[in-house]
Amino acid sequence: MLKGIEVKAPEEKESEITKNIIAIAREEGVLVLKSGKNVLRIAPPLVISEGESKKGADIVYRTFSRFKEKLGKDF
Repeated sequence: MLKGIEVKAPEEKESEITKNIIAIAREEGVLVLKSGKNVLRIAPPLVISEGESKKGADIVYRTFSRFKEKLGKDF
């Protein structure tokens, strides 16, 4: 299973924003990779429980919440 999340932003900021989201995700304990200049690539394990899947989704949500807070300060 592979999921991609496209970052929509002004073209000159897409790469920087994508890198920031990846850094926050790593701090939260989730490995997110970059695909192209503005796509976040998430590849959960093929065998995953419902609880693990929910935990991962919660972490991704928290990552975007943290980025939204940072967005108001740095961007």
